[in-house]
Amino acid sequence: MNIRYFAKTHIPSNSANSIQIVNTIHSFTKFCEKVFLYIPFHYKRYILNTFRVIFRRYGKSYPKNLKIIFLKKDSNMQYENSAINYIKKTSQTQDLFYTRSFLIANFLVQNNNHFIYESHVFEKDFHNPYFINFINLISKQHNGKIVAISDYIYLNYIKNGLLKNKIKVFPDGVDKKFFNLGTATRKQVIAQLFKDTNIYNKKIVLYTGSLRKEKGVFFLLKAAEQIPEFNF
Repeated sequence: MNIRYFAKTHIPSNSANSIQIVNTIHSFTKFCEKVFLYIPFHYKRYILNTFRVIFRRYGKSYPKNLKIIFLKKDSNMQYENSAINYIKKTSQTQDLFYTRSFLIANFLVQNNNHFIYESHVFEKDFHNPYFINFINLISKQHNGKIVAISDYIYLNYIKNGLLKNKIKVFPDGVDKKFFNLGTATRKQVIAQLFKDTNIYNKKIVLYTGSLRKEKGVFFLLKAAEQIPEFNF
């Protein structure tokens, strides 16, 4: 089986989603015959890919069965439009498409392609004008599935009419080897990381996502003003 992964993410970059995508790609290459990764064109990254060192920042090798395709923008078209135009030109309809873009997933479901859509922000999906039609189509077809990174996304999709057999929850994971504390205790690790700071003198509210409106960061700021007994 071949997987075609469409990601609107520059690799390498400092974004968290680029780390997730690189790790996902490496996992796919272990059980797929070929994996194709479609990312936005960038000259410097194109050169890095030519020398097969594009994953060096992540401490990863370049899998032999991986091919990276850089999609150039067509005039003023966004990445999604370029990706959809590329999909239209491909004839490998039996390949599995994987994407984190709702617009690309919506195109794939309309064409009855085999695909998996990885949903990260339900509100962003919900406010798309094609949302209801997307749910209706994916519920009727057997080729499309949704991966939700949280129970919240899963429950809201079900609430809006999606069949339960069309969606699974797979939370973002971590490498247990990398985060292995060994023989050190939790207090020893905290003391080493933060030394003389008093960050743990109160309960902690920690946010690790991007600073975007749809992520709900505004509510955290309001909460920080109203709950002084917590460190944010």
